Amino acid sequence: MLVMLYNKSKAADRHPNCANRVAVIFKQDIAKKELKVMLKANLSNPVEIYFFTVEGRLAKQVTVNNKQETIIKDLKKGTYLYECFNNEVNLKSGKLVLQ
Repeated sequence: MLVMLYNKSKAADRHPNCANRVAVIFKQDIAKKELKVMLKANLSNPVEIYFFTVEGRLAKQVTVNNKQETIIKDLKKGTYLYECFNNEVNLKSGKLVLQ
């Protein structure tokens, strides 16, 4: 006889900081030479965003609050890799090209 048990515990639920619940929006203003960053997530704590060059060097680190626009003025043209962290949990990462 085969008996299958199904146990749905809270540990099996998705973590509230899951990457598919986080949106990072970048808007480049070429005329002003600035990058606007906005985070949309179900988080109360600020998120650290790290920008790396394609060579792997840290170019910039910023703290972004949920649903508030942050302006970055000192990133040069080029390709960057970014990683978003909240309490040492990687929420999202990707590639950003500035013109």
